[in-house]
Amino acid sequence: MGVFDPLISAAQNAGIFAFYLPFLITFALLYGLLSRAKIFGEPGRMPNALNAIIAFSVALFVIGFTPAGVSVSKFFGTFFNQTTIVLVTFVVGIIVLTLLGETLGPPIYSTTKEGHKVPSGSRGFDIGKYGAIILGLVVLGVFINSGGLQALGLGGSSAVIPGVSMQDIVILAFILITVFLIYWVSK
Repeated sequence: MGVFDPLISAAQNAGIFAFYLPFLITFALLYGLLSRAKIFGEPGRMPNALNAIIAFSVALFVIGFTPAGVSVSKFFGTFFNQTTIVLVTFVVGIIVLTLLGETLGPPIYSTTKEGHKVPSGSRGFDIGKYGAIILGLVVLGVFINSGGLQALGLGGSSAVIPGVSMQDIVILAFILITVFLIYWVSK
């Protein structure tokens, strides 16, 4: 048993993870968005007070009324846990791609003022468009896997599309990805 185990257990029993932290995250995000959007005018005493009251009320509603039986704390915990794993994976992936790009990739060209392409002396891969697509799919996967559909009332034990199970959707997704990869490689 570690040093922090009793502290974490006491915090769980007190409802810190189930109520306080989700309330705090919701309040901070909404207050920041309202302040940034300046819906009630430039920052001052009255707009800040309105932003705080609205953010506080909405955060209480989020904690008080959890949709579809998915606790907000479970969603946040799973979502942030999986997001951290994805971020670590991307950092390692970028390191590996950078190492491979510097050694195996095609030369990177710079454009001069006259419009001529000249080698810049370094090598690399151009993965911007495909990297963004992959990043979007990973973010969507983390959202769905951490219970995002259930939190929105769209998922659960019933099928997303009537008559089609989640297993069918996964198989269809893999078939589409395979067809796309075959098309991309053969073009």
